[in-house]
Parts: sequence; structure tokens; C-alpha cells
Amino acid sequence: MYEPIEGAKKILQVNLGFKPRESVLILAEDSTSEDAKYFLMAGKELDLNIVMLIMPDLNFNGEEPLEIVKKAMQLPEAMLIASKSSISTTNARVQASQKGVRIFSMPSFTSDMLIRGPIEADFLKIKPRIWTLAGIMDKANIVKIKSKNGSDLTFSIEGRSGRAMDALARESGSYRSMSVEACIAPLENTADGILMVDVAAPTNIIFNKPVKLTFKKGFIVKIEGNDNAMRLQKFLDEVGDKNIFRIAELGIGLNPSSKLTGKNYIEDESSLGTGHIGIGRNTSLGGETQAKGHFDMIFNNPDIFFDDTCIIKNGQLVI
Repeated sequence: MYEPIEGAKKILQVNLGFKPRESVLILAEDSTSEDAKYFLMAGKELDLNIVMLIMPDLNFNGEEPLEIVKKAMQLPEAMLIASKSSISTTNARVQASQKGVRIFSMPSFTSDMLIRGPIEADFLKIKPRIWTLAGIMDKANIVKIKSKNGSDLTFSIEGRSGRAMDALARESGSYRSMSVEACIAPLENTADGILMVDVAAPTNIIFNKPVKLTFKKGFIVKIEGNDNAMRLQKFLDEVGDKNIFRIAELGIGLNPSSKLTGKNYIEDESSLGTGHIGIGRNTSLGGETQAKGHFDMIFNNPDIFFDDTCIIKNGQLVI
């Protein structure tokens, strides 16, 4: 465990790989701005040219920030996003990366993330395993997800590139987040079958009451499972975009320091033993879908096959 100021220094030194007198922007929302001040204090102690911009709270993950925020995001050499909602898949973030801004994102941010959990990882030590799994994704064509509670989902990743999200944003234009995973964008119209979501979704998921998602030709066509399902259906309907129901991502959690709590999706989706299917926008992942947002559906202890070879067995890597 760390003191918050020490955790903030670790993020700036290790994950963002700061350079002395470098220009760094801290981007926070109203609701996270008080806790984000630890980065300001840490940056000043480390002799960084650091400022913080506070934007109004966004409504959901993947919502585009205000135009003035979008422009500010393109100005620094490095940026740390300490926000409630994730803007990782937004056009604003992608354009900042294209300008060469080095970005590290911490959605669902609270000061607790500077003290315990994912931050305690030895990021340089776990990096090779993440890149190995991303490389396997690169070469595969068909993915199958199965689980003891009923998941049976198949889709294609042919021609898509695996991404190693190793939490190390150290090169110009690089983007990483506190979500440590290997991920890839499925071909948008290829997902068919059942996915049982039993850990987390944009709405609260009660353990042992999984939501059953039925996919057909890439879209969620049915959501079942008592109160969890009704909340999720209502939430997605209110986004007001049919593409929010389209498959966007496969991710596999790879941070041994993350704990499965059901309370913080960034920590949950990074936990060993979990996988997640993202829905909605995926253009930042190499896909083709534009949507108003991006949401991850997290499931525990899956069997995952790449071209009929089992790579994940009951949530555990077997490579």
C-alpha cells in the first residue's frame, strides 16, 4: 500500500514516464477534482510544469467532452486523466494521441486508487505476458467464449490487431489506462450466441444474479435476468443509439494486484480470471463502429478459445 502522494508519484514516474520540466495536464471532472489534486502536489515535488483542468461531469463512459476541453487535450506533452467516466474511446482522446500527447487514464478515479489495488503491480514485470497474449490475438481468426454458467459466444477477429494495455504510456502518442489487459476489436457483425455477465456492467450487477445477453450478427438482441437485466436494458435504451448494442471489444484482465469487487470496473476488468466484452464505439481499438459511448460487460472464470485452442481455462492463462 502507498500514501496517496506516493501513489501519485508512482503514476507520474512509472506509468507516465515523466521527464523533468515536461508540460503535463491533469484532466479531472468536478466529482474527482479534489482527489486529483494529489497529482498536482506530486508533480510540483517532481519539478513538472503541471496544471489541472476541471470539466463538468460526463453522463457516461465514452461521452465526448466539451470542445474547449478537446482543444486543451492536444496541448501538453503528457496528460493524466483522473475522471469518473472513461473517455478512452472518444474522438477527443484519439485526436490528442495523434498530436503526440502521451496519455494515462484512470477512470472511476478516487484517491483509493493511489493507495491499493492495481497500482501495487510491478508493471514492468507483468508487461511481457500482456504482449504475449496480444500477439496470440494478432494471429487468431475465431474466438469462442464458454463458461459453466452458460456462456457460449463465437465471433471473428480475423485481420484485427491485438492490443497490449500494459499501463505504460512512455512514448509520444501512446495511450494506456489503469486497466491492464490484452484486448482486440471483433469484426462487428460476427458475434452470435450467449454471454453471461456476472461481475459488472454499466449498471450495478448483483453477484450470483448474472445477466444473459443474446448476440445475433454482432448485436445484443435480448437481455434477460431479473432486476439486473431490467436496469441494464433501461440504461442502454436511454443512451439512444442502436450501435451501443453492438459488440466492440474482447478484453482479458492481466493485473495480479487487482481484486474482483464488483465496485470499480477498472479494477474488476483488470483482475486475473476475468474477461470482458465491450459494446458500442470501437474506432480507437481498430474497429469501425461509431457510437455515443463504450461500455464493458465483465464475466468471471471463462474458457476462451482462439481457433479451437484453449488459451484461458476457467479464467486462468494456459500459455
